[in-house]
Amino acid sequence: MDGYDLAQICLNGHVITSMAGSSPSFRKDYCKECGSKTITQCQECNKPIKGYYHVSGVIGGYHYDVPRFCDSCGNPFPWIKTKIDTDKELVLLIDSISTEEKQDFQESIVELVKETTKVPIAKVKVKRYFSKIDSDISDGIKDVLKDTLSERLKKEIL
Repeated sequence: MDGYDLAQICLNGHVITSMAGSSPSFRKDYCKECGSKTITQCQECNKPIKGYYHVSGVIGGYHYDVPRFCDSCGNPFPWIKTKIDTDKELVLLIDSISTEEKQDFQESIVELVKETTKVPIAKVKVKRYFSKIDSDISDGIKDVLKDTLSERLKKEIL
């Protein structure tokens, strides 16, 4: 039968299984990588997290990308929300820019992660802020962005 299976992912974004529905024996309550609790549904709208897409008669070609946002309610999954919040907190540690600039920097990071139509502006802003701040903080922000941005944006910004 064609269709999406159920995924089980830990709160930090480690895939436990992308076939939790068809192979429930693969389910785990906690992640073996980080010890975090696992989920199979969006914590905001309670809709199932889509897993592997089964196609009748096709074997192989297995690949699963961890979703970043719920396709039912649009909210970020916990592993993305935590990373956005981490970057926002790192921005607050910057002494060399104003409160308004910090807010703008935080908003630009969110635009990049969400890949909105404001990405071209956000890219320029983020690059400019990186040039104004300590390398310790910019390295921390970049480390988190490496885990949240698309491959295209990683190449353009980081």
